[in-house]
Amino acid sequence: DGGQVLPSESTPAHIYYINGTYTAKVIVERSTAIPQTKSLTVTVTIPPLAGLSCAVNPQTVKTGEDVTWRATWSGGVAPYTVTWAGDAPLPRTVVVSSKSSNIVVQYPEPGTYDGIVSVESPAEGGGSQTEGPVTCTNFVRVNPKFEVR
Repeated sequence: DGGQVLPSESTPAHIYYINGTYTAKVIVERSTAIPQTKSLTVTVTIPPLAGLSCAVNPQTVKTGEDVTWRATWSGGVAPYTVTWAGDAPLPRTVVVSSKSSNIVVQYPEPGTYDGIVSVESPAEGGGSQTEGPVTCTNFVRVNPKFEVR
């Protein structure tokens, strides 16, 4: 369905972004034989985005040290657009193909910093579906006098 002609490959692939039932038709042609046709019907159900969570590691650092914010979720289809917000330098958007996103930031000033994340995925009709925003229940403390013991 959809009238698309796929490449002349032995294992063509197609990604469906809309729920529905589709019929794929394969035509095998050889110069010495009559073309053979086979059809296959598939039902596509795209699970909704769900279960967005986020965390930060480590939770206490010295100023200028790396802090990793991580978000995970389920459902939807790639590509996923992940929008991070919260205390600077977090505001940024990344596009990923897996169901997780890591960003590494550094905080130049002492303080307590929060993170907020939302995820967007393609949806039916060319639109998109969004999960979040979710505020990370964890936060990072930046202390210039922090010492590792």
